[in-house]
Amino acid sequence: MRVDPEKDRRLDAPCDPSRCAALDALPQQPPFRFLTTAQRDGKEGDAIRGTWVIDGREPFFAGHFPGDPVLPGVLIAEALAQLAGLLFTDPTIDSASAHRSATATAPASAPASALDCAAAPASAHHAAPALAAKPAPSLLVGIDMRYRAVVRPPVTLSLCSRLDRMIGPIAEFEVAATLGEQRVADGRLSLRMPDGAAP
Repeated sequence: MRVDPEKDRRLDAPCDPSRCAALDALPQQPPFRFLTTAQRDGKEGDAIRGTWVIDGREPFFAGHFPGDPVLPGVLIAEALAQLAGLLFTDPTIDSASAHRSATATAPASAPASALDCAAAPASAHHAAPALAAKPAPSLLVGIDMRYRAVVRPPVTLSLCSRLDRMIGPIAEFEVAATLGEQRVADGRLSLRMPDGAAP
């Protein structure tokens, strides 16, 4: 899905509060925040969808690669990790419900290919209350990703992340990124939750 960068987003424009409220729950701040919108999903509150609007003026494209900009796969993984972390840092999301779902006895996990990110609405957001302080960051401690297509700007990536299980303070997620109907990346990642984040 290609976008008009001037109509969709300006890098120097302030965030629309209704759109970025939940994203303010992230410890990552611009220019290292790689989410534009986020919306809780899943019957048990164990999944979250989001988007990342990329217009080609991001500074990393100056070196990756000059004259032929390609979105680094590691930043797709970082965007998915930030999205996953919102399940535990966004005060509008019931992380206890997600945790109960992930720790309950259940059949073996569906493969990451079962995740469907294509329906992530571009205008989705949480209207989160203001936070008194930034939460402690969850740390990316494990990653197993497959990259299936080259991504060039301008694009809007649809992202989804589903909590699969908790092992102590480690949260394991199934993740995927798509452009329209095309899967560009999928896999699994693990986050170490800060003290007190996982019930």
